[in-house]
Amino acid sequence: MLVTAGHVTGLLQSKHFCVPQSGEIKPLNCRISRFGHADVPLAADSIDVSIIHLTERQADDLSAYHFVQLSEIEYETVLHDPQGYDAFMGYPASKNKKKLGANGIKPKLFPYVGVQIQRAELEQHNRPFETHLGIEFGTRVMGFGGNIVRLPDPKGTSGCPVWSLGKIGEIAGGSRKTQLVGICIERKGNALIAVRAWLILQVVREAFPDLAGVIEQFPNVQLRNAGAVPQRQLILNER
Repeated sequence: MLVTAGHVTGLLQSKHFCVPQSGEIKPLNCRISRFGHADVPLAADSIDVSIIHLTERQADDLSAYHFVQLSEIEYETVLHDPQGYDAFMGYPASKNKKKLGANGIKPKLFPYVGVQIQRAELEQHNRPFETHLGIEFGTRVMGFGGNIVRLPDPKGTSGCPVWSLGKIGEIAGGSRKTQLVGICIERKGNALIAVRAWLILQVVREAFPDLAGVIEQFPNVQLRNAGAVPQRQLILNER
């Protein structure tokens, strides 16, 4: 399976969902399950997650990618480490456009590194700390040789993963294992907002009932089908 932001697939309509493969961006004929609030506009959906169901052939075609294992996901704790760094990597729209006369697009991937915003700031954006995290980032970074490099605007990186890198000392010493902590869904000011990994796992658990024995069901979280609407509704019960 692939996981991305719900509004990415929700805006497809009759268009194909495309994935970078073998140096080009190619269409993928696939079944998609979207999870979120049925009565909330796409741009305002706080869950905003889609599952792309892959056939065995499609999974083989994407074997060059790293498929994340459960052991690589941080989902058991909800913490804010003011000294810790997180990173997200994606394909900015401004750098991944098809050129006139070209047959395809050569994908260009960019990394962004930052620190998590405070709980109060996150909740000002109407995103609960328990289910979301925000990464404050800059587009001017130091590259190899000490040169300042300007990164493109991250617009278009919705659905990209957020990785927890750790503190400076841990990063330099290689003592901390990089873990997946969320999936980006939107930008608020100078921060990228992501759905936490534990909530994504609940979506995966709903989409693939056979995984119920592998993925723990968290209390206070319940998923149900939204009826004829081609999406699912997630309900967070009050604690």
